[in-house]
Amino acid sequence: MFEMVWIGLLIALGGVMAACILLAIMGIGSFYIFRSIGLYNMAKKLGYDSPWLAWIPWVRLYLMFVLPQKPFCPLAVKREITSRVKAFWIYLAGTVGLELIAGLFTSCSDIPYVGIVFAFIATTIQLAAVFSAVIFQYPMYVDLLEMFLKRETATICAIVGMIFPSALSIMIFIAGMKDVRRPDEIIGEYVEVE
Repeated sequence: MFEMVWIGLLIALGGVMAACILLAIMGIGSFYIFRSIGLYNMAKKLGYDSPWLAWIPWVRLYLMFVLPQKPFCPLAVKREITSRVKAFWIYLAGTVGLELIAGLFTSCSDIPYVGIVFAFIATTIQLAAVFSAVIFQYPMYVDLLEMFLKRETATICAIVGMIFPSALSIMIFIAGMKDVRRPDEIIGEYVEVE
């Protein structure tokens, strides 16, 4: 009798775990779909040749960089990058490249006596990669969203999206349903009113 109770509990626990895994997969999948649909709609409305790139996970990051047709200005850097494709490659080097280098230093952190130095260097490089991601992702999100939303709204969405990436997927989906703003509307927001 006691064994039957344990078997029942294990079956119930297995069912709960399966349900949690299924819900997690559905949640992650829905955010992927929301972001893809939003980016696809944005690319179509902006006349981009290959809007289907929005469905390829790492390639859609490239799409987010190149859709806005203006120079790229990294956060806290006083220099603008005229080619958004070049900005994308700098972003990749500053994030993925630095993480790969940090991984090399981390793999050497088990060496006696000098391992602590390698671990410190790896941590420092990882922090540089995070800093690089922030200074490139924030303006990328703002530039993309402000073509469909007001500047203030795009800024708030970018900040919230940096903190909660799943919320960004919904914001991109909503922005993709709106019409493209005229260039004079966007530029008009930068002109100071006296």
